[in-house]
Amino acid sequence: MKKIAERLEDFENQPGRLNLLPGIKYTRIIDDSYNSSPLAVKAALETLSQLKCAGNKFAVLGDMLELGDYTKKAHQEIGELVAKLAIDYLITVGERSHSTAESAKEFGMNPDRIFSFDNPENAGCFLQDRIAEGDLILVKGSAAMSMERITKEIMAEPQKANKLLVRQK
Repeated sequence: MKKIAERLEDFENQPGRLNLLPGIKYTRIIDDSYNSSPLAVKAALETLSQLKCAGNKFAVLGDMLELGDYTKKAHQEIGELVAKLAIDYLITVGERSHSTAESAKEFGMNPDRIFSFDNPENAGCFLQDRIAEGDLILVKGSAAMSMERITKEIMAEPQKANKLLVRQK
């Protein structure tokens, strides 16, 4: 047991895989931007819903790609789950995620708390103004959506992005 504990002392989680990072304005970010699938998004949303925070919970979700005929239904199921878990804000990024936003509305989420963007840069700028102290922000989407750009926009120490985030040059 001692050897296991010693090895875990040096363990570092891989970038973009459910990492908890300090955000601007004393927020916390769950950076899960490495990639996305319906099952992975559902698990990340469950994690977000179970964590305590002093402020609001934000689900910032990009398109899930390579789902074929299941694309629309998968995004709708995610919107339903966001509403059922009573996440405070839903931010979607990408064309396919419009189905997520619409589904969340259909399942009772306040439309004034749902925002959709075409790209991560606009979503990141929006979040900089919207988030406040104590908020918890989940960032997740398929690799091609470059959701790590959002994380970089709202992380407390963007100068550490090369070490903490995926796909940094």
